[in-house]
Amino acid sequence: MPLIPEVPLPQVLEKVDSHRLIGLVCEAEKLAKIRSHRLDSLGLTQETSYTDLEKIYQELEYSKKIFKKIWCLYY
Repeated sequence: MPLIPEVPLPQVLEKVDSHRLIGLVCEAEKLAKIRSHRLDSLGLTQETSYTDLEKIYQELEYSKKIFKKIWCLYY
């Protein structure tokens, strides 16, 4: 499940053994390209925060913070 800063974490995460959780992180530039291609394939405009590199860096930092908080390994 994606971690979105504006959306609360699912409560189920509190009940799962942290040894069963794995977080995946990729490079911000690679994620921006993936998102850009996704928008192209859907015929949507590129002018959105969805592909903004600074916003993506913030999202990745948020994810790492959450992974540490719930004792989740991430790669």
